[in-house]
Amino acid sequence: VPGLLQPQAQRGGVTLRVEGEPGTPKLVAVRDHVHQVLTNLALNAIQASHAGGDVEIRVAPDPGSGGVCLEVRDYGGGIPEEHLARIFDPFFTTKGPDHGTGLGLSVCHRLVSDHGGTIEVRSREGEGSTFVVRLPLPAAGGEADGSLDPSAPDC
Repeated sequence: VPGLLQPQAQRGGVTLRVEGEPGTPKLVAVRDHVHQVLTNLALNAIQASHAGGDVEIRVAPDPGSGGVCLEVRDYGGGIPEEHLARIFDPFFTTKGPDHGTGLGLSVCHRLVSDHGGTIEVRSREGEGSTFVVRLPLPAAGGEADGSLDPSAPDC
């Protein structure tokens, strides 16, 4: 999805790096939905990196499905293990009442699912988090077939 993000930007001591791998297939998706997913994930990553550092967005071919893989990685505090099972639940948040509604990740999950894709998180406290979004390419008829292998290797 060309033109959604700049290759590099800096804000509040956090550097956002965006890279695309050559040979990444063209994604057929609702542009605004992909933009919203990337924006939500990037903003969460920037907030998690409150002490500064890098947030990385990588777009690459997905070797497991032949589709597209989007990774958003931060090097912040990570997500406590006891919260990992609930992070995509609507209204679940670890932030205070004045810092979000707890809907961002549940909206991401719904939008990715609506495109036949998957979203997962890998996180360890003190080491940051990586969100991996896998989106399939459309089947011959133009519709995404939703056949993804969530156990596929990292993109």
